[in-house]
Amino acid sequence: MGQLLAESFTALAREQPALHSRMCTQLAGRRLEVCVGTERFHLAFTADRARVEPVGPEADALLLTGRNVIGDVLDARLSLTHAVLTDALEVMGTLPSLMALHEGLVTYVHGAVRCPSFPSLLSRLRAVCREDVPSAHSTAR
Repeated sequence: MGQLLAESFTALAREQPALHSRMCTQLAGRRLEVCVGTERFHLAFTADRARVEPVGPEADALLLTGRNVIGDVLDARLSLTHAVLTDALEVMGTLPSLMALHEGLVTYVHGAVRCPSFPSLLSRLRAVCREDVPSAHSTAR
């Protein structure tokens, strides 16, 4: 997951530099810890760069979910709102951090749908989501 996200940031910077720049500006100084099943990584943002790191200092927000949940959201079997409301996707942080992350996510998606390389990244992500790995959500309960 982390490697695919890092590749997507690179593709966004190359193929939609204005939207990549906007996303980075929106998220500058923010850190997000992401736990997808057993995989854990950090996202760090500066005004001109988005990075995926294996470890990092304390994050502004934490996202917990499973690969199957991401797959269900991607394929519209589950809405992002319903995933959050049912705790299939847990997001914790201060309100300003969560608002900035939402704004950055919307910009990321606007860029992603305009990037020619994203369909192949999406195919690879779907394959990863189908792998039989326990989710963070199911193991945390």
